[in-house]
Amino acid sequence: MEKTLKKEKFNSLITGLKDQGYKTIAPKKDSNLVMLDEVQSADEIHLDHVQTNNSIKEFFLPKTEKILSYRIEKNKVSMEEPEGFAVKTVVFGSRPCDAASLPIMDKVFNWDCTDKFWVQRREA
Repeated sequence: MEKTLKKEKFNSLITGLKDQGYKTIAPKKDSNLVMLDEVQSADEIHLDHVQTNNSIKEFFLPKTEKILSYRIEKNKVSMEEPEGFAVKTVVFGSRPCDAASLPIMDKVFNWDCTDKFWVQRREA
């Protein structure tokens, strides 16, 4: 099913997504580069470029992330897992190869045990 959105309605779509709490990722012009990055409004989005200089994977696989915190008190160790790290996200302008890689990466991250950080980001 194909749908077309008129350019003048695009800003209201982005605003609506932001109002619903979605992190919105789209191509954004930065000097001479077009990079996928979080945008706050449709005015920041640069859709005239065919290919961005970065991949959507960095939004699913951060370079660093907190996976556990612990506290040592006398003879007791308490551990806590982070909450709320997976934010509802929508991506515009992804390269087709990046979009096609996500189901493949699902298999890699879940083949023998489930990587809950990956799964929660994908489901968000």
